Amino acid sequence: MKKLYAYLTLVCSTVTMLSGQNVGIGIVAPTVKLDVAGAYAARSYAAHPNGFQDVDIPNNYSTFHILEGGGAGTINVTYLGAPTDGQRLAIYNDDVDDQAMFNGYKIPHGGGMATFVYVGGGWRLSSVYPTTDSWLTTGNDGVDPAFNYVGTNEPVALSLRTNGAEHMRITPGGNVGIGTATPAEKLHVEGNVRFSGALMPNGNAGTLGKALVSQGPGVPPIWVSATQGQRFSTVFSTGGVTLAPGGNAAIPGLTQTIIVPADGSNYDFYIYTDGAAQLQNFANANIGVQAAIIINVNSVMQRAITTIVDNTSNLVGGIRSFVSSYYISDIPPGTYTVEIRSQNMGPTHNYTIGAAYAPGSFLVCSLTVGLIKK
Repeated sequence: MKKLYAYLTLVCSTVTMLSGQNVGIGIVAPTVKLDVAGAYAARSYAAHPNGFQDVDIPNNYSTFHILEGGGAGTINVTYLGAPTDGQRLAIYNDDVDDQAMFNGYKIPHGGGMATFVYVGGGWRLSSVYPTTDSWLTTGNDGVDPAFNYVGTNEPVALSLRTNGAEHMRITPGGNVGIGTATPAEKLHVEGNVRFSGALMPNGNAGTLGKALVSQGPGVPPIWVSATQGQRFSTVFSTGGVTLAPGGNAAIPGLTQTIIVPADGSNYDFYIYTDGAAQLQNFANANIGVQAAIIINVNSVMQRAITTIVDNTSNLVGGIRSFVSSYYISDIPPGTYTVEIRSQNMGPTHNYTIGAAYAPGSFLVCSLTVGLIKK
């Protein structure tokens, strides 16, 4: 009997009952039917906010009731304190006019309810009532884009699938991929693209007879006037190559891929190259150093010119330039690689050609290829 008496005494010292029939556990002044304070975090909180009023839920509360208030708008709810993983929260919205927002989720007005669980440092939606607030396969009414959307509230991608396979993905950074799960640009398409409207960089569809020209990486292309039936492109050497006697090598950067369309027209190639070479060693005087500049199309030599790099006595660092052009008529449709090579035809001396394109560089070389429509 003594043990029972001691137990009842302990219960009465921790439970408070008010005349209004509110029951509190661990709290002297309970404000709702059952108000529990402690590590269990089972306290209930209620408020009468007006429309557009922000409300804070105190720490260690697990239930929040939004009661009828004045005005009409959106009630933004914030949870104070530091919740722990697995902690749960239920929010009831009995306000007739005001919808509530918590952590990016909407709790419908007029009896709506949503439950949340704290996982990995954030609140995640567990359930919502009424379910008509979810997206329906037959469409939704009363959608507000400010609060209703298809997407994620965490830094994860959104995947769109059909027949069980992913076909489109939106990354957390906003890149959209079609046919790829790792889009590297705002729109990244793996596969063919067909469109019937205008191509409009910066909102400009261009005018008749204009051609779209690249302005370099990260800059939108622009429409410019173009000579009808003629397309020219120029590249510059990107590095130098040193050739010993008998050596033969491509000049870095002086390669272009040209596509001749199969549109029933006849096309010609116009190929132009220029640059310079520099003598490297001078073991013998009055020994001529010859550099052959070779124009290749699909690895077949089309033209070779010989430029005398140096044949004078002890001219240290001598630089000699070259210029060459070549015209090829009636090119069949197909893909062609145009390349500039150099061969050291001298007996003893090395030379360098095609040094990187930079201010002060004397050895830069260029290659221009024109596709001429007859």
